[in-house]
Amino acid sequence: MSLHTNLAGRLRNTNLPKTHGLLPVFEAVVNSIQSLEEADRLSDGQITLEILRNPQQPMHSEKEAEHEIIKGFRVTDNGIGFNDANMKSFETLDSDHKIAKGCRGIGRLMWLKAFDLADVESVFQQGGKYFKRCFSFSAQHGVKSEPTAVEAHDTATGCSLSLITDS
Repeated sequence: MSLHTNLAGRLRNTNLPKTHGLLPVFEAVVNSIQSLEEADRLSDGQITLEILRNPQQPMHSEKEAEHEIIKGFRVTDNGIGFNDANMKSFETLDSDHKIAKGCRGIGRLMWLKAFDLADVESVFQQGGKYFKRCFSFSAQHGVKSEPTAVEAHDTATGCSLSLITDS
C-alpha cells in the first residue's frame, strides 16, 4: 500500500513561530555542514551565506542599504552535493536518512513556511563522473523542473540553495 502526501496540508500542519523566522536559514546551513562532513571536508570546506536584496532598488549608502528589504538568502557549499541518495531523501517527507544525526526530515518544509521558493543547483560525483542537478521547490508545485542529473563538465562538487520570498 502506498500513501500520498498533500504538501499544502503538510505545510499547514508544520509549525514555525514568527519569532523563529530564520530557522529555515539555519536548517540550510546545517545541511551544508552535513554535506561537508559527508565529503570529508570539515577542515577545509566552505559555506557561504548571502543576503539577497531587491536588485532594482537604487544604490544607497551602506547605512541605507541595511534597511533595504531582504528578498531571501543563498547558502552555497562545496560539500558532497545533491547525489541520488540525498535527492531520494529530499523527495521523502519525514525521511529518516539522517536520523542518526538528529535530523527529522522536515527542514525543507521549514523553507516553505518562511519562503515562497527554494531553488537548488548542485554538482555531485557518482560512479567516477560528475553530474549536475537543478530544481525548484514550492508549496504550489512541489518539486519542479525534473530533478534528473545530467553529466557535468564542472568537477567542483557542492550545492547552492536560494530561499526566496515574493513579497
